[in-house]
Amino acid sequence: MEPFCIPWSCVDLSPKPLIPPITENTQSKTLKSFAQAVTNVCEIPLSQLPQACVKGDRLAIGIPEEDYMAGIDACKYNLHGRIIWPK
Repeated sequence: MEPFCIPWSCVDLSPKPLIPPITENTQSKTLKSFAQAVTNVCEIPLSQLPQACVKGDRLAIGIPEEDYMAGIDACKYNLHGRIIWPK
């Protein structure tokens, strides 16, 4: 005969095997505070940024066609993008 199985853990009173507690040695991930995560700054060289040009009285930055199309494709599956895309 099969043992009786109760699928709800709140009703099951049978003894459970003990799970060993997590010790500090087994936990390899170090936790950062929010302030530490926000202040982690990486330097990006200006040579890697696109050059702005003046068109009329505004600044313009050229976007490569393939990057533009990738952004349009990403907006198709994004609610915010789908709302602002037709404008």
